[in-house]
Amino acid sequence: MKMGVFTSGIILGLTWLVIDGHVNERYKRVCYFPSWKQYKPGADKFSIDDLSDPSLCTHIVVAFAGLNSETFTIKPLESGADGLRGSWRNITRVKILYPNVNILLAIGGYNYGSLPFSKLVETDEGIKRFAENVVPYLRTNLFDGLDIDWEYPGQKGSPYTDRYRYTKLLKKLYDKFDEETTQTGSPRLLLSLAVSVDKYIVDEGYEVRDIARYVDFVNLMTYDMYGDWANVIGHHSALYGKPSDTPYMAVRNVNWVVSYWIKLGMPAEKLVVGIPFYGRSFAITNHTGSILGSAFTSAGIGGPFTSKNGLIGAFELCQILADPKYRIQWDYEALVPSAYSTSDWIGYDDQKSIRLKCDYVKSNNLGGVMVWDISLDDFSGAFCHQGKFPLLREIKRMLAPARKVNIVSQPVLTYRDYYRLWLNRFLGNVLRV
Repeated sequence: MKMGVFTSGIILGLTWLVIDGHVNERYKRVCYFPSWKQYKPGADKFSIDDLSDPSLCTHIVVAFAGLNSETFTIKPLESGADGLRGSWRNITRVKILYPNVNILLAIGGYNYGSLPFSKLVETDEGIKRFAENVVPYLRTNLFDGLDIDWEYPGQKGSPYTDRYRYTKLLKKLYDKFDEETTQTGSPRLLLSLAVSVDKYIVDEGYEVRDIARYVDFVNLMTYDMYGDWANVIGHHSALYGKPSDTPYMAVRNVNWVVSYWIKLGMPAEKLVVGIPFYGRSFAITNHTGSILGSAFTSAGIGGPFTSKNGLIGAFELCQILADPKYRIQWDYEALVPSAYSTSDWIGYDDQKSIRLKCDYVKSNNLGGVMVWDISLDDFSGAFCHQGKFPLLREIKRMLAPARKVNIVSQPVLTYRDYYRLWLNRFLGNVLRV
C-alpha cells in the first residue's frame, strides 16, 4: 500500500499499517533516502511513497542539504525542498502514522566536498551561529535530528586543524540540542555522523574519543573500500579479512574498521555498520582463478539504470547475474558473495551476507546497521521477484523485535488537518480557532 501525494494542498489516501510503538528497538536500522531520486525518470525513480512500510527503518536520513557559509545556516540543495509545502514535508509526514520512526536531515555528502564545512568551522562565532540556527530550522521542517556527512575533515582542501574544529562544532550542536530540550521539554534532537573507514582519513580527521561524547550514533561507511580508484581488486564491503591479505588489504573489511573505531574510543553501542545496496565491479582479462588482490583494467560493468561504470544497484544485480555467463561464488573467509565472467568481477551483498553482518552487530553489541541507499533495493519487487525491499526486509527480520501490527482506518487529512498536526508538534497543544 502507498501513501498518497500532495494534490492541491490535500493528503490523500493515508492507508499505511500502524505498528505498535511500545517496543524497544535495541538495534538501529538507518536508511539513507536520496531525495534527488524522486526527480529521476524510469525505474530508478524513487520517492517516499515507494517506501510502503516505513517501519522497515528506525531512522530515515534525508540526503542531502548543504550549508550557507555566509549566513551560517542550512540550505536545501534542491529548489523548494524546505518549508510547509516543500518536498521534505512529503517525507516527514511519515511521522503522522509512524511517530517512532526518526527522520534526520543529512548535510554534506561526497560530492559536496569539504570546503563549505571548513569555512563554517573557521571561527568560533561561525560555529556558534550555525548551532543557534540549526535548532529552529530542524524543528520548523519537522526533522528529529541532524546527520553530518563531512567528507572529510582534513581532506580535499580542509586543513589538518579542522579535526579539532570539527569536535568544537559537534560539542556546540550537542549543547544547543540539550539546551533546547531543557527549555521546551521537547525530545532532544539527535546528532549522528557519517564517517570514513579509511585508516589514514580517520587518523587525520577525527578526535574519536572526544566526539564520542557528543553524538548519538556514528554511521560507518563500511563500503567502497575498493573500487576503480584502488590499487587492486577487492570486495568493497567484506565482513572479514583473509589470511592472504596484504597490509594494504588487511585494513579494508568491516571487522577491522569496527575494531579500530572501538580501539580509538568510540563505544561499540554507538557504531552503526554500513551495508551497501549495490555492488562494485572491475573489468578483468584472462581470469583463471583467485582474483582478489590482482590488477584490473578499469571500472567494470555498470547497471542499466544507475548508469555508472563500476556500480550496480542491488535491484539491477538480480537481472545481470541471471545471465549464465556469470559464475556466483561465496567467500568463506570474508563471508561475502561475488560473481565473475570472462570480462568482469563483481563484489556485492546478498541476504546471506546481510544476515551474517546483522549477527556480527548483535554479537559485538554494536548500535545497528545503516544502508546506502534504500532506493537501490528492489523496492518495486519487479526485478528480483522476492517481494518489495528484499534486503531491507532481511535486515528488519534479523534486528527488529517481534511487533504487534494494528490495521487502523485513517480519515482523509486535509491541508488544515496537517497544518494543525504541525502546529501541535512545533508549538504544543493550544486552542486555535
